[in-house]
Amino acid sequence: LKLSPAPQSEFAAAAALPEPADWALPKPADLPPAPVQGTGAVVVVLDPGHGGIDPGAIGVKKTREKDVVLAFGQSLRDHLVKAGGYEVVMTRNSDEFLSLKQRVRIAREHEADLFIDISKRLEQLTTETGDLSRSLEEAGVEKVAQEQLLDAARVIAEECRGKLEA
Repeated sequence: LKLSPAPQSEFAAAAALPEPADWALPKPADLPPAPVQGTGAVVVVLDPGHGGIDPGAIGVKKTREKDVVLAFGQSLRDHLVKAGGYEVVMTRNSDEFLSLKQRVRIAREHEADLFIDISKRLEQLTTETGDLSRSLEEAGVEKVAQEQLLDAARVIAEECRGKLEA
């Protein structure tokens, strides 16, 4: 390939030529129809971060982040199951360490519609719902279900904060 300057008229004439056949894009693959929103349960994988050998942040009162996010995840799971319309899978239900690869495998095995990483500070969980809201929208979760999840997350975060401050 050799590039060289060309007058504007030559460039315009060459640009108007049809593309060579070998430049053509391949034909799009046949794709399955997009899933219809509102059919079946929304599969949500909750991933309480840290665990086992990884305590996460440690508070002034020696509260370990891994314990708080696990309790938060279990409460959120219970709220979602009670609300109905969700199949909830936890990446961990006890104090165990899981690699990122293991966490992703769990979500893929369950064909998750939504993967929620629970590892933010509690004050962020109660005030910054933008990330979770965008994730819910991208997963195709209906607006009413989005609001249920966000409300549950706020309530549970407040409960957890109260327990830590006591």
